[in-house]
Amino acid sequence: GTAAISTGAELLIENSSMTLNGTANTSTGAGWLQVVGSGSLVLPAGSRLTADRVGFWDTSSISDPGELRVQYAAQWNVPANVTHVINGTQVNLLSTSVNQFVGTNRTLRLQNGARMQNAGTMNFNAAIQLKLESNSIYENAGTTEFNPSGTGNQAYVGSDDGTGLFRTLEGSITRFIPNNAFQMGFGVPVEFAGLVYANDGYQVTFAQGGLLKSTAKIWPNHPSSTITFAGATPLRVQGQTNEFSGTGAVRFSNTRLSFEDPTTDPADDPLIAAGATVAFVDATNTVEGNGMLSGTQFNFAGASTTINQATLRNSQGWNSNWIAAGGTLTLQNGARFINRGIFNLSTHIGSWTGTPGTLFHNESTGRFVHDTSSSTTLAVPFHNDGILEVRAGTLNFSSSYTGTGGVAASNGAKLTLPLSSTSLGLLPSSIQTIGAGSEITANLPNGDKLIALEANGGRLVAAGGGNMVAAGGGNILSHNGGVLVAAGGMNM
Repeated sequence: GTAAISTGAELLIENSSMTLNGTANTSTGAGWLQVVGSGSLVLPAGSRLTADRVGFWDTSSISDPGELRVQYAAQWNVPANVTHVINGTQVNLLSTSVNQFVGTNRTLRLQNGARMQNAGTMNFNAAIQLKLESNSIYENAGTTEFNPSGTGNQAYVGSDDGTGLFRTLEGSITRFIPNNAFQMGFGVPVEFAGLVYANDGYQVTFAQGGLLKSTAKIWPNHPSSTITFAGATPLRVQGQTNEFSGTGAVRFSNTRLSFEDPTTDPADDPLIAAGATVAFVDATNTVEGNGMLSGTQFNFAGASTTINQATLRNSQGWNSNWIAAGGTLTLQNGARFINRGIFNLSTHIGSWTGTPGTLFHNESTGRFVHDTSSSTTLAVPFHNDGILEVRAGTLNFSSSYTGTGGVAASNGAKLTLPLSSTSLGLLPSSIQTIGAGSEITANLPNGDKLIALEANGGRLVAAGGGNMVAAGGGNILSHNGGVLVAAGGMNM
Protein backbone atom coordinates (compact mmCIF):
# COMPACT_ATOMS: atom_id res chain seq x y z
CA GLY A 1 0.00 0.00 0.00
CA THR A 2 0.94 3.64 -0.31
CA ALA A 3 0.28 6.71 1.80
CA ALA A 4 0.90 10.34 0.87
CA ILE A 5 1.09 12.53 3.97
CA SER A 6 1.10 16.29 3.45
CA THR A 7 3.00 18.92 5.42
CA GLY A 8 1.59 19.22 8.93
CA ALA A 9 -0.41 16.00 8.62
CA GLU A 10 0.16 12.74 10.50
CA LEU A 11 -0.92 9.17 9.92
CA LEU A 12 -1.09 7.40 13.31
CA ILE A 13 -0.68 3.71 14.04
CA GLU A 14 -2.04 3.87 17.58
CA ASN A 15 -2.23 0.97 20.05
CA SER A 16 -2.43 -1.54 17.20
CA SER A 17 -0.18 -3.45 14.82
CA MET A 18 0.24 -2.77 11.14
CA THR A 19 1.55 -5.71 9.11
CA LEU A 20 3.17 -4.89 5.77
CA ASN A 21 3.43 -7.47 3.00
CA GLY A 22 5.49 -7.22 -0.16
CA THR A 23 8.11 -4.61 -1.06
CA ALA A 24 5.98 -1.81 -2.57
CA ASN A 25 4.76 -0.22 0.68
CA THR A 26 5.56 3.51 0.82
CA SER A 27 4.86 6.53 2.96
CA THR A 28 5.70 9.76 1.17
CA GLY A 29 5.41 13.49 1.69
CA ALA A 30 6.47 16.08 4.24
CA GLY A 31 4.10 14.73 6.88
CA TRP A 32 4.86 11.94 9.34
CA LEU A 33 3.91 8.31 9.76
CA GLN A 34 3.73 8.01 13.56
CA VAL A 35 3.68 4.80 15.60
CA VAL A 36 2.25 5.74 19.00
CA GLY A 37 0.98 4.18 22.22
CA SER A 38 1.60 0.44 22.09
CA GLY A 39 1.49 0.47 18.29
CA SER A 40 3.90 -1.59 16.21
CA LEU A 41 5.15 -2.11 12.70
CA VAL A 42 5.28 -5.78 11.72
CA LEU A 43 7.51 -6.55 8.73
CA PRO A 44 7.49 -10.25 7.80
CA ALA A 45 10.41 -11.79 5.91
CA GLY A 46 10.69 -10.39 2.40
CA SER A 47 8.60 -7.29 3.13
CA ARG A 48 9.61 -3.64 3.01
CA LEU A 49 8.26 -0.26 4.04
CA THR A 50 9.92 2.76 2.47
CA ALA A 51 9.04 5.84 4.51
CA ASP A 52 9.99 9.44 3.93
CA ARG A 53 9.40 10.31 7.60
CA VAL A 54 8.54 7.98 10.45
CA GLY A 55 8.32 8.51 14.21
CA PHE A 56 8.13 6.16 17.20
CA TRP A 57 6.56 7.26 20.49
CA ASP A 58 5.46 5.85 23.81
CA THR A 59 5.93 2.03 24.03
CA SER A 60 5.87 1.39 20.27
CA SER A 61 8.04 -1.26 18.59
CA ILE A 62 9.19 -2.80 15.29
CA SER A 63 9.29 -6.56 14.71
CA ASP A 64 9.97 -9.36 12.21
CA PRO A 65 12.87 -9.70 9.72
CA GLY A 66 11.63 -7.45 6.92
CA GLU A 67 13.08 -4.03 6.07
CA LEU A 68 12.20 -0.51 7.16
CA ARG A 69 13.84 1.94 4.77
CA VAL A 70 13.89 5.61 5.76
CA GLN A 71 14.36 8.24 3.07
CA TYR A 72 14.50 11.55 5.00
CA ALA A 73 13.92 11.24 8.76
CA ALA A 74 13.29 8.79 11.59
CA GLN A 75 12.70 9.91 15.15
CA TRP A 76 12.44 7.97 18.38
CA ASN A 77 10.97 9.89 21.31
CA VAL A 78 9.86 7.50 24.03
CA PRO A 79 9.14 8.27 27.70
CA ALA A 80 11.78 8.09 30.41
CA ASN A 81 12.72 4.56 31.53
CA VAL A 82 11.03 3.04 28.47
CA THR A 83 12.70 0.71 25.96
CA HIS A 84 11.97 0.79 22.24
CA VAL A 85 12.53 -2.70 20.80
CA ILE A 86 13.55 -3.52 17.25
CA ASN A 87 13.06 -7.27 17.08
CA GLY A 88 14.82 -8.87 14.11
CA THR A 89 14.03 -6.04 11.66
CA GLN A 90 16.48 -4.53 9.18
CA VAL A 91 16.33 -0.73 9.57
CA ASN A 92 18.12 1.18 6.83
CA LEU A 93 18.54 4.92 7.33
CA LEU A 94 19.48 6.15 3.85
CA SER A 95 22.19 8.69 3.03
CA THR A 96 19.57 11.42 2.57
CA SER A 97 18.16 10.93 6.08
CA VAL A 98 18.67 12.91 9.32
CA ASN A 99 17.57 10.85 12.33
CA GLN A 100 17.55 11.04 16.11
CA PHE A 101 16.84 9.17 19.32
CA VAL A 102 16.01 11.72 22.02
CA GLY A 103 15.14 11.90 25.70
CA THR A 104 16.65 11.10 29.08
CA ASN A 105 16.95 7.55 30.46
CA ARG A 106 15.55 5.95 27.31
CA THR A 107 16.75 2.71 25.75
CA LEU A 108 16.95 1.55 22.14
CA ARG A 109 17.33 -2.22 22.03
CA LEU A 110 18.08 -4.27 18.92
CA GLN A 111 17.60 -8.01 19.36
CA ASN A 112 17.30 -11.34 17.52
CA GLY A 113 19.49 -10.42 14.57
CA ALA A 114 18.10 -6.94 14.06
CA ARG A 115 20.32 -4.52 12.17
CA MET A 116 20.25 -0.75 11.99
CA GLN A 117 22.43 0.73 9.28
CA ASN A 118 22.84 4.48 9.23
CA ALA A 119 24.12 5.92 5.95
CA GLY A 120 22.89 9.41 6.76
CA THR A 121 23.07 11.15 10.15
CA MET A 122 21.97 9.57 13.43
CA ASN A 123 21.98 11.56 16.68
CA PHE A 124 21.65 9.91 20.08
CA ASN A 125 20.71 12.82 22.34
CA ALA A 126 20.54 13.02 26.15
CA ALA A 127 21.16 10.10 28.52
CA ILE A 128 20.26 7.08 26.41
CA GLN A 129 21.24 3.44 26.26
CA LEU A 130 21.90 1.56 23.05
CA LYS A 131 21.64 -2.19 23.60
CA LEU A 132 22.73 -4.67 20.95
CA GLU A 133 21.65 -8.18 21.89
CA SER A 134 21.31 -11.68 20.42
CA ASN A 135 23.50 -11.08 17.36
CA SER A 136 22.07 -7.68 16.46
CA ILE A 137 24.17 -5.01 14.75
CA TYR A 138 24.40 -1.24 14.69
CA GLU A 139 26.31 -0.27 11.54
CA ASN A 140 27.42 3.27 10.83
CA ALA A 141 28.09 4.10 7.20
CA GLY A 142 27.45 7.83 7.59
CA THR A 143 27.67 10.05 10.69
CA THR A 144 26.60 8.90 14.14
CA GLU A 145 26.80 11.24 17.13
CA PHE A 146 26.34 10.49 20.81
CA ASN A 147 25.55 13.91 22.21
CA PRO A 148 24.23 13.79 25.78
CA SER A 149 22.92 16.76 27.68
CA GLY A 150 22.83 17.60 31.37
CA THR A 151 25.62 17.73 33.93
CA GLY A 152 27.92 15.27 35.61
CA ASN A 153 29.02 11.81 34.55
CA GLN A 154 26.56 9.48 32.87
CA ALA A 155 27.03 5.73 32.58
CA TYR A 156 26.05 4.13 29.30
CA VAL A 157 25.65 0.46 28.53
CA GLY A 158 26.24 -0.98 25.09
CA SER A 159 24.73 -4.42 25.67
CA ASP A 160 23.33 -6.81 28.20
CA ASP A 161 24.55 -10.10 26.71
CA GLY A 162 27.65 -9.16 24.68
CA THR A 163 26.55 -10.94 21.49
CA GLY A 164 25.85 -7.90 19.34
CA LEU A 165 28.23 -5.86 17.20
CA PHE A 166 28.94 -2.13 16.86
CA ARG A 167 30.38 -1.60 13.37
CA THR A 168 31.64 1.40 11.43
CA LEU A 169 32.39 1.34 7.71
CA GLU A 170 35.15 3.05 5.77
CA GLY A 171 34.50 6.77 5.37
CA SER A 172 32.06 6.92 8.27
CA ILE A 173 32.31 9.26 11.28
CA THR A 174 31.32 8.28 14.82
CA ARG A 175 31.49 11.11 17.35
CA PHE A 176 31.10 11.19 21.12
CA ILE A 177 30.35 14.85 21.83
CA PRO A 178 29.47 15.78 25.41
CA ASN A 179 29.08 19.09 27.10
CA ASN A 180 30.52 17.61 30.29
CA ALA A 181 32.84 14.75 31.31
CA PHE A 182 30.56 11.96 30.14
CA GLN A 183 31.36 8.27 30.03
CA MET A 184 30.08 5.51 27.78
CA GLY A 185 30.76 1.80 27.87
CA PHE A 186 30.12 -0.72 25.09
CA GLY A 187 29.68 -4.32 26.19
CA VAL A 188 29.70 -5.68 22.63
CA PRO A 189 32.54 -6.34 20.18
CA VAL A 190 33.40 -3.56 17.74
CA GLU A 191 34.48 -3.57 14.12
CA PHE A 192 35.94 -0.26 13.06
CA ALA A 193 36.86 0.86 9.55
CA GLY A 194 35.89 4.53 9.92
CA LEU A 195 36.74 7.48 12.17
CA VAL A 196 35.83 7.27 15.86
CA TYR A 197 36.12 10.55 17.80
CA ALA A 198 35.90 11.29 21.52
CA ASN A 199 35.67 15.05 22.05
CA ASP A 200 35.72 17.45 25.01
CA GLY A 201 36.65 15.12 27.83
CA TYR A 202 34.51 12.17 26.76
CA GLN A 203 35.61 8.78 28.13
CA VAL A 204 34.56 5.83 25.99
CA THR A 205 35.25 2.19 26.82
CA PHE A 206 34.90 -0.76 24.44
CA ALA A 207 34.94 -3.78 26.72
CA GLN A 208 34.61 -6.76 24.37
CA GLY A 209 37.49 -6.39 21.91
CA GLY A 210 36.87 -6.61 18.20
CA LEU A 211 38.61 -5.63 14.97
CA LEU A 212 40.42 -2.57 13.62
CA LYS A 213 40.40 -2.69 9.84
CA SER A 214 43.08 -0.93 7.83
CA THR A 215 41.14 2.33 7.46
CA ALA A 216 40.23 2.69 11.15
CA LYS A 217 41.05 6.03 12.79
CA ILE A 218 40.70 6.16 16.58
CA TRP A 219 40.72 9.79 17.66
CA PRO A 220 40.52 11.02 21.29
CA ASN A 221 40.26 14.64 20.27
CA HIS A 222 40.78 16.51 23.56
CA PRO A 223 43.57 16.36 26.18
CA SER A 224 41.15 14.88 28.74
CA SER A 225 39.41 12.50 26.31
CA THR A 226 40.13 8.78 26.39
CA ILE A 227 39.15 5.81 24.27
CA THR A 228 39.75 2.57 26.17
CA PHE A 229 39.83 -1.00 24.90
CA ALA A 230 39.34 -3.50 27.70
CA GLY A 231 38.42 -7.07 28.49
CA ALA A 232 39.63 -10.59 27.80
CA THR A 233 38.66 -10.61 24.12
CA PRO A 234 41.52 -9.24 21.98
CA LEU A 235 41.38 -6.15 19.78
CA ARG A 236 42.59 -7.48 16.42
CA VAL A 237 44.42 -5.28 13.89
CA GLN A 238 44.53 -5.65 10.11
CA GLY A 239 46.32 -3.54 7.50
CA GLN A 240 48.94 -0.82 7.55
CA THR A 241 47.00 2.46 7.66
CA ASN A 242 45.39 2.32 11.12
CA GLU A 243 45.74 5.50 13.19
CA PHE A 244 45.46 6.54 16.83
CA SER A 245 45.28 10.33 16.50
CA GLY A 246 44.32 13.35 18.58
CA THR A 247 45.50 15.06 21.77
CA GLY A 248 43.96 12.56 24.20
CA ALA A 249 44.85 8.95 25.03
CA VAL A 250 44.06 5.51 23.66
CA ARG A 251 44.15 3.18 26.66
CA PHE A 252 44.48 -0.59 26.97
CA SER A 253 43.09 -2.11 30.15
CA ASN A 254 43.47 -5.82 30.93
CA THR A 255 43.35 -6.79 27.27
CA ARG A 256 45.33 -7.87 24.20
CA LEU A 257 46.20 -5.89 21.08
CA SER A 258 46.64 -8.59 18.47
CA PHE A 259 48.19 -7.96 15.03
CA GLU A 260 46.91 -10.26 12.27
CA ASP A 261 49.72 -10.76 9.76
CA PRO A 262 48.37 -12.12 6.44
CA THR A 263 51.69 -13.60 5.21
CA THR A 264 55.28 -14.24 6.29
CA ASP A 265 56.44 -11.23 4.23
CA PRO A 266 57.52 -8.43 6.65
CA ALA A 267 56.45 -5.86 4.05
CA ASP A 268 52.77 -6.46 4.82
CA ASP A 269 53.01 -6.58 8.61
CA PRO A 270 50.16 -4.62 10.21
CA LEU A 271 50.91 -1.10 11.47
CA ILE A 272 49.26 1.40 13.79
CA ALA A 273 50.56 4.98 13.60
CA ALA A 274 49.76 6.66 16.92
CA GLY A 275 49.81 10.42 17.35
CA ALA A 276 47.69 10.13 20.48
CA THR A 277 49.18 8.94 23.76
CA VAL A 278 49.05 5.15 24.09
CA ALA A 279 48.64 3.99 27.70
CA PHE A 280 48.77 0.52 29.22
CA VAL A 281 46.81 0.61 32.48
CA ASP A 282 45.41 -1.59 35.26
CA ALA A 283 46.56 -5.20 35.65
CA THR A 284 47.71 -7.11 32.54
CA ASN A 285 48.10 -6.11 28.88
CA THR A 286 49.66 -7.83 25.88
CA VAL A 287 50.69 -6.62 22.42
CA GLU A 288 51.12 -9.66 20.20
CA GLY A 289 51.72 -10.81 16.63
CA ASN A 290 53.94 -9.59 13.80
CA GLY A 291 53.11 -5.91 13.61
CA MET A 292 54.22 -2.46 14.76
CA LEU A 293 52.65 0.09 17.07
CA SER A 294 54.49 3.33 16.27
CA GLY A 295 53.66 6.07 18.75
CA THR A 296 54.61 9.56 19.85
CA GLN A 297 54.11 8.77 23.54
CA PHE A 298 53.71 5.56 25.51
CA ASN A 299 52.68 5.52 29.16
CA PHE A 300 53.25 2.27 31.02
CA ALA A 301 51.01 2.44 34.08
CA GLY A 302 49.78 -1.15 34.37
CA ALA A 303 51.04 -3.92 36.59
CA SER A 304 52.21 -6.12 33.69
CA THR A 305 52.86 -5.46 29.98
CA THR A 306 53.96 -8.21 27.58
CA ILE A 307 55.21 -7.61 24.03
CA ASN A 308 55.06 -10.90 22.13
CA GLN A 309 56.58 -10.83 18.60
CA ALA A 310 55.38 -7.26 18.06
CA THR A 311 57.42 -4.05 17.83
CA LEU A 312 56.69 -0.85 19.73
CA ARG A 313 58.43 2.28 18.47
CA ASN A 314 58.60 5.65 20.20
CA SER A 315 59.05 8.60 17.81
CA GLN A 316 61.83 11.15 17.84
CA GLY A 317 61.16 14.26 19.91
CA TRP A 318 58.53 12.64 22.13
CA ASN A 319 58.48 11.23 25.66
CA SER A 320 57.48 7.80 26.88
CA ASN A 321 57.07 7.14 30.58
CA TRP A 322 57.35 4.16 32.89
CA ILE A 323 55.07 5.08 35.80
CA ALA A 324 54.02 1.54 36.75
CA ALA A 325 55.43 1.26 40.27
CA GLY A 326 56.49 -2.36 40.73
CA GLY A 327 55.28 -3.23 37.23
CA THR A 328 56.79 -5.76 34.83
CA LEU A 329 57.72 -5.59 31.15
CA THR A 330 58.22 -8.87 29.28
CA LEU A 331 59.56 -9.18 25.73
CA GLN A 332 59.04 -12.54 24.00
CA ASN A 333 59.56 -14.24 20.64
CA GLY A 334 61.64 -11.58 18.89
CA ALA A 335 59.71 -8.62 20.31
CA ARG A 336 61.35 -5.19 20.19
CA PHE A 337 60.96 -1.79 21.74
CA ILE A 338 62.57 0.92 19.61
CA ASN A 339 63.15 4.25 21.33
CA ARG A 340 63.75 7.26 19.07
CA GLY A 341 62.64 9.86 21.60
CA ILE A 342 62.99 10.03 25.39
CA PHE A 343 62.10 7.07 27.57
CA ASN A 344 61.76 8.07 31.24
CA LEU A 345 61.96 5.32 33.83
CA SER A 346 60.67 7.36 36.77
CA THR A 347 59.59 4.76 39.32
CA HIS A 348 60.78 1.39 40.55
CA ILE A 349 60.06 -1.68 38.43
CA GLY A 350 59.19 -5.21 39.37
CA SER A 351 61.14 -6.69 36.45
CA TRP A 352 62.07 -6.14 32.83
CA THR A 353 62.84 -9.42 31.09
CA GLY A 354 63.46 -10.54 27.54
CA THR A 355 63.91 -13.96 25.98
CA PRO A 356 66.76 -14.54 23.48
CA GLY A 357 66.17 -12.66 20.24
CA THR A 358 64.29 -9.78 21.86
CA LEU A 359 65.73 -6.27 22.12
CA PHE A 360 65.29 -2.84 23.65
CA HIS A 361 66.94 -0.56 21.08
CA ASN A 362 67.77 3.00 22.07
CA GLU A 363 68.39 4.46 18.61
CA SER A 364 70.73 7.34 17.75
CA THR A 365 68.08 10.00 18.48
CA GLY A 366 66.93 8.23 21.65
CA ARG A 367 67.62 9.06 25.28
CA PHE A 368 66.94 6.44 27.97
CA VAL A 369 66.72 8.13 31.39
CA HIS A 370 66.79 6.28 34.72
CA ASP A 371 65.38 8.84 37.16
CA THR A 372 64.24 6.84 40.18
CA SER A 373 66.07 6.46 43.47
CA SER A 374 65.49 2.71 43.43
CA SER A 375 67.85 -0.02 42.25
CA THR A 376 66.86 -1.34 38.82
CA THR A 377 68.04 -4.45 37.00
CA LEU A 378 67.13 -4.81 33.31
CA ALA A 379 67.16 -8.43 32.19
CA VAL A 380 66.36 -7.62 28.58
CA PRO A 381 68.99 -7.36 25.79
CA PHE A 382 69.78 -3.65 25.43
CA HIS A 383 71.43 -1.90 22.47
CA ASN A 384 72.30 1.76 22.87
CA ASP A 385 73.07 4.00 19.90
CA GLY A 386 71.81 7.17 21.59
CA ILE A 387 72.30 8.32 25.18
CA LEU A 388 71.90 6.26 28.34
CA GLU A 389 71.56 8.58 31.33
CA VAL A 390 71.35 7.54 34.98
CA ARG A 391 70.24 10.54 37.06
CA ALA A 392 69.35 8.75 40.28
CA GLY A 393 69.52 5.35 41.95
CA THR A 394 71.31 2.34 40.50
CA LEU A 395 70.92 0.76 37.07
CA ASN A 396 72.25 -2.71 36.28
CA PHE A 397 72.04 -4.90 33.20
CA SER A 398 71.86 -8.64 33.76
CA SER A 399 71.43 -9.43 30.07
CA SER A 400 73.58 -8.23 27.17
CA TYR A 401 74.51 -4.58 26.67
CA THR A 402 75.91 -3.30 23.36
CA GLY A 403 76.07 -0.08 21.40
CA THR A 404 78.28 2.93 20.71
CA GLY A 405 75.93 5.45 22.29
CA GLY A 406 76.99 7.72 25.12
CA VAL A 407 76.66 6.73 28.78
CA ALA A 408 76.39 9.08 31.76
CA ALA A 409 75.86 8.80 35.51
CA SER A 410 75.19 11.94 37.56
CA ASN A 411 74.07 13.18 40.96
CA GLY A 412 75.58 10.21 42.76
CA ALA A 413 73.84 7.62 40.55
CA LYS A 414 75.49 4.31 39.78
CA LEU A 415 75.60 2.25 36.61
CA THR A 416 76.99 -1.20 35.81
CA LEU A 417 77.75 -2.08 32.18
CA PRO A 418 78.28 -5.78 31.33
CA LEU A 419 80.82 -5.33 28.54
CA SER A 420 82.86 -8.50 29.01
CA SER A 421 81.38 -10.21 25.96
CA THR A 422 80.74 -7.10 23.89
CA SER A 423 82.26 -7.15 20.40
CA LEU A 424 84.64 -4.52 19.10
CA GLY A 425 82.81 -1.62 17.52
CA LEU A 426 79.84 -2.01 19.86
CA LEU A 427 81.30 -0.27 22.91
CA PRO A 428 80.29 3.13 24.33
CA SER A 429 81.94 6.07 22.55
CA SER A 430 81.46 8.37 25.53
CA ILE A 431 81.34 7.58 29.25
CA GLN A 432 80.72 10.35 31.76
CA THR A 433 80.45 10.38 35.53
CA ILE A 434 79.23 13.76 36.68
CA GLY A 435 79.18 14.77 40.33
CA ALA A 436 80.53 13.32 43.54
CA GLY A 437 79.55 9.73 44.21
CA SER A 438 78.58 8.99 40.62
CA GLU A 439 79.98 5.66 39.53
CA ILE A 440 80.15 3.54 36.41
CA THR A 441 81.32 -0.04 36.74
CA ALA A 442 82.46 -1.65 33.49
CA ASN A 443 82.83 -5.41 33.83
CA LEU A 444 85.77 -6.32 31.58
CA PRO A 445 87.54 -9.62 30.99
CA ASN A 446 90.80 -10.15 32.91
CA GLY A 447 93.80 -8.73 31.08
CA ASP A 448 91.83 -6.95 28.35
CA LYS A 449 93.74 -4.05 26.85
CA LEU A 450 91.11 -1.69 26.10
CA ILE A 451 90.14 -3.43 23.22
CA ALA A 452 86.96 -4.03 25.35
CA LEU A 453 86.60 -0.43 26.43
CA GLU A 454 88.24 2.26 24.31
CA ALA A 455 88.46 6.01 24.17
CA ASN A 456 88.82 5.81 20.44
CA GLY A 457 88.10 9.35 19.39
CA GLY A 458 85.67 9.61 22.28
CA ARG A 459 85.86 10.84 25.89
CA LEU A 460 85.97 9.17 29.26
CA VAL A 461 85.04 11.92 31.70
CA ALA A 462 84.80 11.98 35.49
CA ALA A 463 83.73 15.57 36.12
CA GLY A 464 83.68 16.58 39.76
CA GLY A 465 85.06 13.27 40.94
CA GLY A 466 83.84 9.74 40.37
CA ASN A 467 84.80 6.07 40.35
CA MET A 468 85.34 3.87 37.33
CA VAL A 469 85.91 0.22 38.18
CA ALA A 470 87.22 -2.36 35.74
CA ALA A 471 86.14 -5.48 37.58
CA GLY A 472 88.39 -8.45 36.93
CA GLY A 473 91.23 -6.27 35.72
CA GLY A 474 91.55 -4.30 32.55
CA ASN A 475 93.36 -1.44 30.81
CA ILE A 476 91.83 1.84 29.75
CA LEU A 477 93.53 3.43 26.74
CA SER A 478 93.19 6.68 24.87
CA HIS A 479 94.13 6.82 21.22
CA ASN A 480 93.06 8.16 17.84
CA GLY A 481 92.20 11.50 19.36
CA GLY A 482 90.48 10.04 22.37
CA VAL A 483 90.66 12.06 25.57
CA LEU A 484 90.74 10.81 29.14
CA VAL A 485 89.70 13.59 31.55
CA ALA A 486 89.77 13.38 35.33
CA ALA A 487 88.34 16.72 36.36
CA GLY A 488 88.34 17.06 40.14
CA GLY A 489 89.90 13.68 40.76
CA MET A 490 89.19 10.16 39.63
CA ASN A 491 89.71 6.76 41.25
CA MET A 492 90.42 3.88 38.93
